[in-house]
Amino acid sequence: MPVSAWLALRPHAGDTAVSFVFCSIIALYFIFKQRGKLAAIALAASMIPAGLSMVISRRENGALFLTRRCSPLPESALGDRRPRDV
Repeated sequence: MPVSAWLALRPHAGDTAVSFVFCSIIALYFIFKQRGKLAAIALAASMIPAGLSMVISRRENGALFLTRRCSPLPESALGDRRPRDV
C-alpha cells in the first residue's frame, strides 16, 4: 500500500487506541470492584470502534485493497458443470 493510504488510516488507529485505553481503565475499575461480567462487557465494547474503523477504512481506501481482477475459470475447472446453450 502506498504511504498515503497509511496516512489516511492514522486517525482511525488513534480512535481505536483511545477506545481501548478508555474501556480498559473502566474494565480495571470493574475488576477491582469484583464485577467481572461488567469488566468483560467493557472490554467487548472497546472493540466496537475498531470494527467500525476497519469498515470505514475499507470504504475510503477500497481501490488499494484490490490485488487483481477476477478472471473466469478455465474450461478444465468447470468439468461437467459447463453452461449449456439453450
